[in-house]
Amino acid sequence: MKIERNPLPATTIELLASTNDLTMVVCERPVYIGAPNRYYAYFKNAEVQGTGVLISSYGDGATEADAIKAYAREISGKRLVIDAYSMNRKEIDVPRLVEVGQ
Repeated sequence: MKIERNPLPATTIELLASTNDLTMVVCERPVYIGAPNRYYAYFKNAEVQGTGVLISSYGDGATEADAIKAYAREISGKRLVIDAYSMNRKEIDVPRLVEVGQ
């Protein structure tokens, strides 16, 4: 049997950021050390394109790395809009985001 496969493209969040000159912002909340939502992360000036609207998205985590991983899961497979209301507006179709080694 012949099988033609069309896998979805995949990359890491680090490579996505590097390729598109994106800056990751990681902020700490004033909560106790070890809180599950101590940090949140997002790409600077980025929003997710919804159906007719732009949606602010971020990832929460107990550590900076956890917050970035959560953000990667949040934006994976979606369209990012960078600098939406400027002359420099850029839209990026985010491929499947995987962790290093997957």
